[in-house]
Amino acid sequence: MSRRNRSLDSITNQSVNLLIDSVLKRHEVKRRKPRLSAQEKRKLKNLLVDLESNVNKLVKTIKK
Repeated sequence: MSRRNRSLDSITNQSVNLLIDSVLKRHEVKRRKPRLSAQEKRKLKNLLVDLESNVNKLVKTIKK
């Protein structure tokens, strides 16, 4: 991975983390270990896979 790609990945990760922290704070969510059903875990995993795919498409678009 090139230095530019690592830098872009780092910026993307920082942006996502900042967004998540902001949303959690706004809704006064306290961090604790979630108790999810198997179905909820599958849905969450699918959501993350979709998000990762969309972020990758965005990064490719930005690189062009």
